[in-house]
Amino acid sequence: MTLPSQMLPWPITWEGVALIAQSEGCRLNAYQDAVGIWTIGWGETLNVRKGMAWTQQQADEALCARLKEFAVGVLRTITNPGTTPLQLAAFVSLAYNIGEAAFGGSSALRLHNQGKYPEAAAAIKLWNKAGGKVLAGLVTRRAKEAELYLEGVPVQVVAQVDEPLDEPLDEPINPINGVPDADADCEKPLYQSTSMQAGTVTAVISGLAVATEVSRQVAGDPYSASLIPHWLIPALLCVVLAAGIVVMVRAWKRKQEGRS
Repeated sequence: MTLPSQMLPWPITWEGVALIAQSEGCRLNAYQDAVGIWTIGWGETLNVRKGMAWTQQQADEALCARLKEFAVGVLRTITNPGTTPLQLAAFVSLAYNIGEAAFGGSSALRLHNQGKYPEAAAAIKLWNKAGGKVLAGLVTRRAKEAELYLEGVPVQVVAQVDEPLDEPLDEPINPINGVPDADADCEKPLYQSTSMQAGTVTAVISGLAVATEVSRQVAGDPYSASLIPHWLIPALLCVVLAAGIVVMVRAWKRKQEGRS
């Protein structure tokens, strides 16, 4: 069988084009396929009517144009950045045969986007029926598409696919240095702890707020001013500050005990 011209601007690798052409075959007069759909050229079904006839150039150009549409549609559904040109070609061949809507909802696409390549290849082979019956031609085509899909995929990637990819890690990972993103303050001396420093500042602010409120009330009430000793407000501030430090030290100790 003569393949389409390689001189056309094919949107996928030639291996994919050849696979589609060999699977579809080319007939220049309209015919009905296995399920009664009128078809012409390299499997074209859009606006095909009984009695239509094409030249070889028309058939090749129509295939090229349609593959561009399917390539765009397939790429729109792929979220795996590691997709290879051969995987794209295999998926375009599959979508060209089963339709974009069916491909978009397929387990082959879902597994591919998860990086589960052998499972995705096996899912490609499930599309082997037409009219509810398994067809030998579709079995052969799916096997070729699955083979093309896995061609060039690194062996180490395939070997690791069976490992659980969706398992949550025991601890959150810091993407910058790749180590557990635990509280670094636990390993610092007390005076260097950012938690301790923050707690001290909070305590001072709180004490100042209390002292300010007391001062405001005393200033507006001469009788209260005569009863409250002048040393009370500084003493109150010191008590609040000391309490804040005690709370922060205890919290810091609990963190250290939890890490040990």
